[in-house]
Amino acid sequence: MDSPQLPAISAALDSLATNPKVTVSEAVAAQTERRQLAAQQEVAQQQKRAEQQQMQPSDSPGHDQARRVFIDSAALIAQTLRENGAGLQAAYLQQVSKSLLKQPEIKPLDQENLVKVLAKIDQVPALKDSAGVGQLRQAMQFLNSPVKPEQTQAQQPERRRGPKLS
Repeated sequence: MDSPQLPAISAALDSLATNPKVTVSEAVAAQTERRQLAAQQEVAQQQKRAEQQQMQPSDSPGHDQARRVFIDSAALIAQTLRENGAGLQAAYLQQVSKSLLKQPEIKPLDQENLVKVLAKIDQVPALKDSAGVGQLRQAMQFLNSPVKPEQTQAQQPERRRGPKLS
């Protein structure tokens, strides 16, 4: 039971069990163990993916923070979208997250796709008033603005004093 496909197989078994035309014979203890193993593997896979998804820093710490908020919120929202039959919109959201790992702004094509995602989010009751959706919208608003490097105070060269003339 150490297959990388275990979470998908487990989900398929659970889905089959809800079908009235299918009979799944599995002991309760085996079912519980399978679900726990699948959950552990899924968490391990998500952690591995998160480690691989290192964000390339930009000149703006504000944009970097907004990108991180967007990516974190998008992961949870995409999962909920998939559970509610909106796989295409979930894929759009994941694609934007992936591109934000490499660049600090949302591309025009991604903006168009996000409009479709937001329209679908408004139709899903579980997401309508979600805090994650609010964070996603705020991050989007910030990421749609051009990157401006944070202004650091330019250090002026120290004036050199010459010898004292009397």
